[in-house]
Amino acid sequence: MNLNLQNKKLLGINGLGRIGKLLLWNQIHLRNFEGIIVNCGREVGKTLDDLIQVIETDSTYGNLHKFLFGCVGRKAEIKILDPTQQLLEIEGIPVKILRTARDPKDINWQAEGVRIVADCTGNFVDPNLMPDGGKPCLRGHLAAGAVKVITSAPFKSKSGPIDQNPDAITMIYGINHDEYDPQKHNVISAASCTTTGLAHMIKPLLENEATSKIMTASMTTIHAATNTKHPGFSTQNRGFRPAQVTLADEQHHPQHNRRGQSFDAGDIRDQECGIHGGLGGIPTNTVSDNPERHLPNRPGR
Repeated sequence: MNLNLQNKKLLGINGLGRIGKLLLWNQIHLRNFEGIIVNCGREVGKTLDDLIQVIETDSTYGNLHKFLFGCVGRKAEIKILDPTQQLLEIEGIPVKILRTARDPKDINWQAEGVRIVADCTGNFVDPNLMPDGGKPCLRGHLAAGAVKVITSAPFKSKSGPIDQNPDAITMIYGINHDEYDPQKHNVISAASCTTTGLAHMIKPLLENEATSKIMTASMTTIHAATNTKHPGFSTQNRGFRPAQVTLADEQHHPQHNRRGQSFDAGDIRDQECGIHGGLGGIPTNTVSDNPERHLPNRPGR
């Protein structure tokens, strides 16, 4: 560990895609941590200057400087403190870059002094997989020395019920974040964009006496194209139309769809209110909107 990071409150970020980058930007702004360790898991560019360019710009959200200080503000100060240890300083916050390990259990968070890790890769979402099973998994971060791991994506599991491990929880701030137990919960999901947007609409309706008897509801997600999205007009890859230039209307089962959203309010609120979901892809880089319709319960039911 570099001396600049000893005995500091550190955040670990695994993955430097859009989510990981925006989390880094936010923490530079909020200053909740005294230092940040970012694991890229591979070489990015040929020099640290190339990596700095990746960090400070985003094709949709613009650049770090405007994010921190606005259009007429100053430029963010980025320094290279130690090129041999891949150590930067962004607005006074030390940021160390790791480039070698892709398997979470091989990222030596303990040696780096990191206790809290945010996994922003979207690749490790099964809370049931164990690191001794021979497959890279979310819990590998805990095996590598982290105490808490948060995935930016919703949980998915092929190995069993998601709630079979009592230390795993899905939390949405403002909905059920008060259920977090630091003595119990070590593996946390921040849910999906659709679940987050929908939960904040559903919660006040279910908690209000006048609207709490909703029998069923339907929603449509207006969702930008993702890395794994195709409009579904063909079963062969060569027949797919480009997602970024195609309006698509896709219907999905309330609990299963390709992007991982959950449309059941009971997942977060423990309420018997079924949400039937439809999905529409629109050619934008980033957005998620959730128009919703409700069918009230009949009097006496």
